[in-house]
Amino acid sequence: MDQGGCVETLYPTSHTNPVYVDEGVVHYGVPNMPGAVPWTTLIGAGLSAIFTRLIFIIY
Repeated sequence: MDQGGCVETLYPTSHTNPVYVDEGVVHYGVPNMPGAVPWTTLIGAGLSAIFTRLIFIIY
């Protein structure tokens, strides 16, 4: 969503009204979702990187 052009019928929405239906398809167009919860995103990305490395070491 942040780059634009990924889906023809997608347009930016807000957290107060994030979902809309266009041509029978439900769209969620809130831009920059990781920026809405930066600490959670940081922890999730960090843990993902750590566990990915551990998996490669183990296997």
